[in-house]
Amino acid sequence: MLPTALAVFVLNGKAVLEEAEDHCQVTFPEKSPMQWDDKVNAGFTEGNSSWLPVNSDYQSVNVEIQMTWSNSTLNLYRELASLRNNELPIQRGWMCFIWNDSNVFVYVRELDGLHKVFMMVLNFGQESTIDLKAIVPSLPSEAIIRLSTNFSNAGKAVDTKLIKTEMGEGLVLEYKTAKPVHTMEAFQGNCFVAEKACYSSAFNLLYMNC
Repeated sequence: MLPTALAVFVLNGKAVLEEAEDHCQVTFPEKSPMQWDDKVNAGFTEGNSSWLPVNSDYQSVNVEIQMTWSNSTLNLYRELASLRNNELPIQRGWMCFIWNDSNVFVYVRELDGLHKVFMMVLNFGQESTIDLKAIVPSLPSEAIIRLSTNFSNAGKAVDTKLIKTEMGEGLVLEYKTAKPVHTMEAFQGNCFVAEKACYSSAFNLLYMNC
């Protein structure tokens, strides 16, 4: 599933709703009742019924249960939200498109003055292995998987020449470099900045006029 990484800004509980909607055959599945727990009407209402029917899987797919699973979709969304809240390059600065083929889409988030970079590797197709160092020669030989839809991969070091993703997997890689992608001539047309900002390590300060 991730391409879930693209949904960093979605509210935590929405993840559970999206899982349930896969099998919910109603006219407006996106408006089906939020499945909070395994009680009547999935805890959505104390009335006799809801406007749209509750999915039949509400007793096994709901917020209450997913809060107890460390590898649940709900907790993945929480980890993504936490990452965005705590890491400046994901909030501001540059976004640069790196690579795509029929299976994988790759981009980086960078901030001027900060050597920490986050690279998003999103698999929308079949299992794939790509050599990112061949695409961006200045990449370090290793990167750390900061977050993955496959929770068991988080924290592992990966060879940037052999980045493997399973079907539907999403990776957030972290690495450090003094040569950010947005300064490279080869990627000038692939980089965009929504809100310009720079970071001063000497003063631990984020400033706008840079």
